[in-house]
Amino acid sequence: EVVTITGTVAGLEASVTGAGIHVHTGFSCEDASLVLDHYFEDGTVDPWLVTTYDTDANGIAAVSLVVPDFTMKGRLPIAGRALVLHASNGDRVGCGLVEPTSGSFVSFETYPGYSGTYEPVGTLLVTDAGSTSVAIEGTVAGLEMNATGGLHVHEGFNCDDAGGHYFEGSDDPWLTTTYTTDVDGVDDAVSLLVAPYTLHGEFPVAHRAVVLHESDGTRVACGLLGATAVDEAPTTASTATIRAKVAVGSYPGTTNDVKGFVKIDSDEDAAFLKISGTVTGLEPSVTGAGVHVHTGFTCDNATEVLGHYFEEGTVDPWLVTTYDTDANGNAAIDLEVPGFTMAGTLPIAGRAFVLHAANGDRVGCGLISPTTGDFASFETYPGYAGVSEPVGTVLVTDAGSSSVAIEGTVAGLEASATGGFHIHEGYNCDAAGGHYFEEGADDPWLVTTYATDANGVDDAVSLLVAPYTLRQEYPVAHRAVVLHEADGTRVACGLLGAAAATSANATAEGPTPAATTARAKVTMGSYPGLTNGVTGFLRVDSDEDAAVIMITGTVAGLEPSVTAGVHVHYGFSCDESSLVLGHFFEMGTEDLWLQTTYTSDASGVAAISVTVPGYTMKGAWPVAGRAVVLHADNGDPVGCGLIEPTSGEFVSFQTYPGYSGTYEQPVGTMLVSDAGASTIALEGVVAGLEASATGGVHVHEGYNCENSGGHYFQEGTVDPWLETTYSTDANGVGVDFSLTVSPYTLRQEYPVAYRAVVLHESDGTRVACGILGAAAAAFQATTAAPSASPSTVGGPGFGDDPIVAISSKKSKKRSGTSTTVVIIIAVIAVVVGCCGGLCCVLLVAKRRRNAEESRESRDDDHDLKKQETDDLELPVVHPN
Repeated sequence: EVVTITGTVAGLEASVTGAGIHVHTGFSCEDASLVLDHYFEDGTVDPWLVTTYDTDANGIAAVSLVVPDFTMKGRLPIAGRALVLHASNGDRVGCGLVEPTSGSFVSFETYPGYSGTYEPVGTLLVTDAGSTSVAIEGTVAGLEMNATGGLHVHEGFNCDDAGGHYFEGSDDPWLTTTYTTDVDGVDDAVSLLVAPYTLHGEFPVAHRAVVLHESDGTRVACGLLGATAVDEAPTTASTATIRAKVAVGSYPGTTNDVKGFVKIDSDEDAAFLKISGTVTGLEPSVTGAGVHVHTGFTCDNATEVLGHYFEEGTVDPWLVTTYDTDANGNAAIDLEVPGFTMAGTLPIAGRAFVLHAANGDRVGCGLISPTTGDFASFETYPGYAGVSEPVGTVLVTDAGSSSVAIEGTVAGLEASATGGFHIHEGYNCDAAGGHYFEEGADDPWLVTTYATDANGVDDAVSLLVAPYTLRQEYPVAHRAVVLHEADGTRVACGLLGAAAATSANATAEGPTPAATTARAKVTMGSYPGLTNGVTGFLRVDSDEDAAVIMITGTVAGLEPSVTAGVHVHYGFSCDESSLVLGHFFEMGTEDLWLQTTYTSDASGVAAISVTVPGYTMKGAWPVAGRAVVLHADNGDPVGCGLIEPTSGEFVSFQTYPGYSGTYEQPVGTMLVSDAGASTIALEGVVAGLEASATGGVHVHEGYNCENSGGHYFQEGTVDPWLETTYSTDANGVGVDFSLTVSPYTLRQEYPVAYRAVVLHESDGTRVACGILGAAAAAFQATTAAPSASPSTVGGPGFGDDPIVAISSKKSKKRSGTSTTVVIIIAVIAVVVGCCGGLCCVLLVAKRRRNAEESRESRDDDHDLKKQETDDLELPVVHPN
């Protein structure tokens, strides 16, 4: 429960120290009377009394604050509220609204080696602005006065080696993208639209270096797109993970057969790397050969790879990082290395990853390239009885609007053979199911294969498969990837997006790796063989590192006023009772499911909330694909549903603020997911509402239920929410709730993520509200906040027009230029309105305060994990 506020402010009083910057209670910057006073909990000390900024001689401030006890969408939520800057005399001079976003930010610093006279600063936001365009907006300062210079995304992933402009083909779109400064060296209205790029999809700009040039072309400033905001609280637990791929080949100047594919996960806050992958063509039966990150940014020239990369004056951590090979020269790499990040402290992005032979010679090299794709690591298929010992690592990325690209290395397979390489419908290797494709369509997996050499290795897996996406329409994320032998036998399996396994070499003294969350939906129905009317919708949140799951949601049609069991069972089916099996737990340990219960109300409706340690979605003791069973008071099973991982966002409903009607306890759980290029699907269950009635269910423009605003739709178009409704039965329960709505996406063009979802009574009264993407109530302590996009209005009472990238509140709310996508660190942004020339961009990042608690939990035993769960002190996780 901490927010970090960072950013760039220009046009302030010069050389000021200690002027105030605060979040206020109000949800408006259009009327000074609506801004209200500081926002904090009644009866506590006002934390905003000590939050300040300083300015330089030019009136520019680099804001950097850490404020505890606030969240984006949970306890003391700041989303939608006003952020206010004060002058040194206390007068309010700037105002802007906190608007969540999933875009990526870049903060500028002086370009490495720059020797000019300027001291550049700046903050920009990059978002998707359509299927093949990105929008760039923000403020830059400390530059040449009255000048125009280049603003470009470069191909490199590190400011020490930014490379040239990032583009494909002959036409360079960055030749015409510029900023223009005023007499103070400030451009407070950067606004660019650049094609053909996306943030994380095809031609992705995420993680790359963004460079500002002076008017003569000199590189003056640089920042990494998506790098974590500077954290002033070094004990803050991590909310940011960046992944990278390494395509390993022969070391420059050698002619060996070394090839492989490696995954690197970086905890940007804790400064911790997890390195895993598969490399082939090495010396057989080697123990303890070196594998290191080197200082250089190339694998083309041996002299430029340079030596080990580490902080001068410290012990070289790479002296103890090694790999072993099997009898065939295959290595399954598994390392954990503290002290490094992808794009922050001691950044490794873009650098050379080098493997050595047993005698120390350099034999393999690959560059570390950040990615937003998902990895799968292969192990032997459950129950396989053949002679192969498969290993492998592959990466799956979006490769267009309806295709995924698959690349990587597999080994330990049949020699000189061709076998099937397929994504299956299941979410668990114990129940992978059949090929994943749309019923009635041609099965595209019938022709997707790998081909091994004489050593049983395919070091160049490369497939393009349609019609799929990673996380949107026909999503492959979270599903089982299966390798088959030439005769069709299933030989290997891996889960797409599963967290890297924790190394056996991990130590309790090391920093806690970044946590990973996974989400799943459960559509509840009657237990097989019954027609009792049980129906419901649950969400399952999993902290994959801490091994804790939380099950929340709404189920109706139960016995009234009872307390009974809710459990995860071993089985992967709700079609036949014999396949549901018993409780899922480790033999010889306590069955924790004996303690997990629900309580129904007088109408037979249960608001379920249980937290269970020792389980994950796709890691140790995985629940993905298994059955959730609800029991009656006498123990008989009455309801069943399967746990299906999802990349969608949930909303949990509570009574609308200020509602004074007769339905005081509305409940409900809904999932929103992408269902096409410009369509979202809504599904779930609502209860505690009017009986036998039809009411509206709408996404509103606000980010806070206290100020949800009106329907969220594009100005000048027909309001699609006028026709989206739920219908209740005689008990006030809305079941089989399923809607599709256009033209929206979850996080891209016309994004609905993080907005308020409102249920209306039949007469239009607002009866219930929830925030789309908010963490389950008791799981909020482990979930990262979303980002926030800029929102600009004039300072109240001054009559000034906004002069930043987005010119009005109305156009910002409903224009496509503010579209958003998934980001690896939770951030919100505020563009503060112009008051007497004042404009700025700020970032706010949610963090956990006590990294030591999550650090200690890493190697704790089962009982301690349970105690931490009971106390709601869970390690930080981030949205997948």
